Amino acid sequence: MISVNSRASLSLWMGFWVVAAAALSCAQPAAAPRTAAVVAAKTSAPPAPPPLALVPADVARAGLVATFVVPSLDRSLASGVALVKQAAPLPLDVPGVRDMLLAQAGLPPEVARHLDIGAPIAGAVVVNDRGSSPLAAFSFAARSPGDAIALFGALGKTISRRGNAVQIENAAGDRGWFLPLGTLVVFADTDDALVRAGSLAVEARRETKDDISVILYPEMMARAAGTPLETALNVLRQSLEERAAAGGNKLGPEGARQVRLLVDYLGDIATAELALDLDAERGAAVLARVHPKADSKLAALARENGTTSVDPALRHLAQGSDEAGVVLASTYAASTLEQLARVRSRLGNDSGKIGAAALAAAGGLLDALAAGLNGHFSMTGRVQPALSWEIIWPARDAAGASRIQAALLANDKQALAAVLRAATQDDGLDHKDANAKVLKVKRETVGKTRVIHATVGVTLPAHADPAIRKLLGPSAMDVFLAVVGGDRVAMTAGAGAKARMAAIAAAGGAPRMAESGGPEKAAGVAMASDAAAAVGVRSLFFMFDLRQALGLVAAVGGDPRMRMLSGSMRKVMPLLGGAAGDAQGRTLTLDLTIPPACFSGIGAVVQAAMLMPR
Repeated sequence: MISVNSRASLSLWMGFWVVAAAALSCAQPAAAPRTAAVVAAKTSAPPAPPPLALVPADVARAGLVATFVVPSLDRSLASGVALVKQAAPLPLDVPGVRDMLLAQAGLPPEVARHLDIGAPIAGAVVVNDRGSSPLAAFSFAARSPGDAIALFGALGKTISRRGNAVQIENAAGDRGWFLPLGTLVVFADTDDALVRAGSLAVEARRETKDDISVILYPEMMARAAGTPLETALNVLRQSLEERAAAGGNKLGPEGARQVRLLVDYLGDIATAELALDLDAERGAAVLARVHPKADSKLAALARENGTTSVDPALRHLAQGSDEAGVVLASTYAASTLEQLARVRSRLGNDSGKIGAAALAAAGGLLDALAAGLNGHFSMTGRVQPALSWEIIWPARDAAGASRIQAALLANDKQALAAVLRAATQDDGLDHKDANAKVLKVKRETVGKTRVIHATVGVTLPAHADPAIRKLLGPSAMDVFLAVVGGDRVAMTAGAGAKARMAAIAAAGGAPRMAESGGPEKAAGVAMASDAAAAVGVRSLFFMFDLRQALGLVAAVGGDPRMRMLSGSMRKVMPLLGGAAGDAQGRTLTLDLTIPPACFSGIGAVVQAAMLMPR
């Protein structure tokens, strides 16, 4: 409330300004009449900021860090719900899951009425030249231009405008910028992100068979992190080596070489695409499509694109409970043969420790293997009841196989011990506490095949993990080596190794059905046969029964509930995947697939857990 004295002072000041204005008007030359527009211009608010204009895609692309696209959220939700329902009979449907996802994102269910979730949802990330976090923008589709406007009202309150772009604040106080482009809407947290990355978020919209696709640009990712790519890779290499040392596995020369090779491969990536594929019939697959730089080591690896296979003798090997829990096959010949060459070079470290004859026999075996093998291999194995496996390496020809057989039978305990030391002394592990030794070697006949039978003992430190002890078994391991069928080298190891060597030798080169046969064939036969059918065009293939790994954990763990749950794992729970390149070395694809059988097996375990007393 204004006092009497205040009113008097105000009147005095108003009188002063009236008199001053009159005096000025008399003193100045006559001017044109002042229009209402001029008065309004002096008394109105500051001019509105200019409309937001997206940086053209060909300009913005110079700072592109990553893009992503979900071609059809509707399709992906339908496939994902179908897979989850195979694992557990839950009352799920696509609309319910969609509303749940919107709720987790802080959006009301009515937002879905305005969205076209069958159209692509995409995004792009660009470098922020101001040194702060990268800038990201996203694009999605409304059902109609009118739905785009209605969507803004459903999202929250409009607090600012710049041309057609609006800034909206939701009930939680979060803010974002939205720009309608017909039925498309471009969104970003800030106006700068909308301008810099918006056109790329629109460009990233594309049809693809993948349910989610993310494309990464490593050089720009490093720049966004404020460091050159080479520096970032060196930091990664040092971190891997330090973690290995901290875990008690200080890397030797071979381990360090493998780490350097991995880091080199990462540095050779021009772009990398990560994708998720969901299919009710084929399962869920995670893929990495790597595009190498031209003439790089990674490009050379991608060009090794032979189609691998599981040896027929391994497909039909398992009998009864002798289930294959692991299947592995590879056509990466260079990697196999280079590894043999490195072992051969380390054999000289045993000079003076063993007799000249034993050293010559060991060297002769490695030389015959390097010259006589084609570098491909396939194997099956298991981790229950203990570790055991069998591997077959095809020979280049019958002459090579014959030389390998002669060299193999010339080895004795000293010679094979030297080969084992050369193969493991620099494999990346510290063997001061854990060590493998050849205890004895015999020449035997298994069936009609001449074999080398070695007994290998493994010593473990007192602090070794119980799972490792369980995996290796309580006693020394039997290893059998032989040339079978006149064209392949076979090795079997672990419990039952002699019987499996006999089965491989008897199978020769022709497929042989298991003795049990028919629909009641052993699960191991099904595992290896399914693996052979699933190899496809991969150069590297693996298949792993998750059930065996969980069974091993249950066997060595102290949780009685886990041991009880292991009894519900009656079906194979396979995971499979591998690698495939192309003849030009343009793409190397890595994949991991979880087939419906694995979802079903996991579901059985989950349901058993829910029924268990607490």
